[in-house]
Amino acid sequence: MSILLKKELVFSDVSAASWEEVLSFLGEKMVESGVAKDTFVDAIINRENEFPTGLPMAAIGIAIPHANPDNVNEDAFAIAKLREPVKFRNMGDPDEEVGVNIVIMMCLTEKQVPIEVLSSILEMFSEDGLAERIRQVKMAEDLFEIFFTRITKI
Repeated sequence: MSILLKKELVFSDVSAASWEEVLSFLGEKMVESGVAKDTFVDAIINRENEFPTGLPMAAIGIAIPHANPDNVNEDAFAIAKLREPVKFRNMGDPDEEVGVNIVIMMCLTEKQVPIEVLSSILEMFSEDGLAERIRQVKMAEDLFEIFFTRITKI
């Protein structure tokens, strides 16, 4: 599987008051870039309500939202590094909240997220020092480089 990561879909220092605001921002960027359909933003928010995607990793909180493939034109990622953590519901325990620093939104033409995609993302965040490098990043271009070198292996 080859998933596209475009520089114009990687954002650093994103300010948001809620998970809905983060997903709306990234979803709209995906629609504008043509990788997602106009229905994508509503679909991804509805899916997050039903199936939360917050993951409390050891060094940094991440969320990996995605929507039904009916709302997608092509496989792609959008990434946001948040200025301040935003509360997402925990994927493993929806009654618990996770402070999320990084959102990796996926546009996928397959119904299920391929296990190799999820495992690659989780493996990436277990790398020594990576979470701290991501925390220190100020420029979207630098964030793109960190993710591009790892995501192109998927």
